[in-house]
Amino acid sequence: MFYSLHSGDKISHRAVKYLGKLDLSGQKEAFAQACERLKEVALALEENLVEALQADMLTTIEQADRGLDFITTNSPNKAERSEIVRYCQAWPFAWTDESEEFARSKGFAPSNMGELIEWLARNYTWAVKSDPIASWKKRHASLAKERNLDSALKKYCDFMKQSESFRKALDEGVSQVDGYVQEQIDRARGR
Repeated sequence: MFYSLHSGDKISHRAVKYLGKLDLSGQKEAFAQACERLKEVALALEENLVEALQADMLTTIEQADRGLDFITTNSPNKAERSEIVRYCQAWPFAWTDESEEFARSKGFAPSNMGELIEWLARNYTWAVKSDPIASWKKRHASLAKERNLDSALKKYCDFMKQSESFRKALDEGVSQVDGYVQEQIDRARGR
């Protein structure tokens, strides 16, 4: 295998940290040394994999918790957190053909979108039915105790995949309520 370095190439500071100063005559050796150095760094980082995964999971959970708090506190339609969970999922779902088919199959004919969203929030079987934060914290605690790297990675990936659509819907809900809050501020300022 042959690797080439053009005399005009600029090596980033980060690459020099791992590769050292490259000279054109020892490219093969430099590449082999760089691979060995990166392997050493990767092995050293592996010890912290569970810690890094659990820290990211906790950040994700805390962000969702703050989002639910924000909506609960600032929404013009006051509701409990579990209701907010269902409304956040109902809003994007209401704009799909699947939601119309579901409503029709249940004999519901809404007169407007708000009515459909209200009905869906109460009647559809949601992936996340109530406030998920307590159960997510239990999953986080389980991940934090995990010592098997493969199992830790699986737990982390499963959590991220399983919570992704809800987190996306929650982010949209936070954005909508933030828009409402900004509108109220503008009105109060006479804009």
